[in-house]
Amino acid sequence: MKAITYSKDRDRFVTQTLPLPPIKSPYDVRVKVHAVGLNPVDAKIHHWHTMVPDMDDQFVGGLDVAGEICAVGDAVTDWKVGDYVLYHGDMRRAHGGFAEYSIQDARTLIAHSNVASTLAAATPCAGWTAYRALVDKLHVPHNSLLIMGGAGGVGSFALQLARRFDVETIIATGSAESTIICAR
Repeated sequence: MKAITYSKDRDRFVTQTLPLPPIKSPYDVRVKVHAVGLNPVDAKIHHWHTMVPDMDDQFVGGLDVAGEICAVGDAVTDWKVGDYVLYHGDMRRAHGGFAEYSIQDARTLIAHSNVASTLAAATPCAGWTAYRALVDKLHVPHNSLLIMGGAGGVGSFALQLARRFDVETIIATGSAESTIICAR
């Protein structure tokens, strides 16, 4: 398969032909990648690559993936071959979405909604970050909420989630070029 790998010694991304990634855990699935988002974490790999044990020049990044399951591990029960999924990957795993096929833990998959794969692949990290901030950190709902950077990726998800969680007053900041006006 074709893949974009990261060479930590040269601090460069390189196109390579690699073997099909193996399913290593009974909870893993192999996904035929339809689209992958370029996540800021992917672009900053030279800052965090030391967190990956035994990283070699065949490491494939790519965290935000949309695709179709083409193989499942023995313990996978909620997903089957042919299911369309999206996910935010684990940056410490070597077989990300910058390839024709990726490997992911089935317990972290999300059903692919009825949107283009390119749009779906742009959502997992930003949506998950906004959800964790609102639910895990702030314990919404609240009566009011200030969202800094409301026009950005995470901020736009936070705005939508805040409405979904029935926050009464939502104030968001943004630049003059990215003005959003929302009212109930």
